[in-house]
Amino acid sequence: MLLGVVVGFMLTVAGRNLVQRIRSIRMSGGRGPTSTRADLYNREIFAPWPGAIESFGIFAGVLFNHNTLVGIMTFGLGMGSASRPSC
Repeated sequence: MLLGVVVGFMLTVAGRNLVQRIRSIRMSGGRGPTSTRADLYNREIFAPWPGAIESFGIFAGVLFNHNTLVGIMTFGLGMGSASRPSC
């Protein structure tokens, strides 16, 4: 993983065009090496509210992922404690 970070950094320093060849602009939501700080603030950090329906969908997705993780961890904990021999 560290090798991938180093190679990616070296390619980025070598030329911004190489980054666009590896990762398309569509994958990054229209952002690229030429994006400015103002673009990031206006589109991502302080973006306009998408609406109640879109916000509910995002919240429901996050809640489902969280509850799934809690369920899997609880199951693993139960199986781990059940497999331990009793004294």
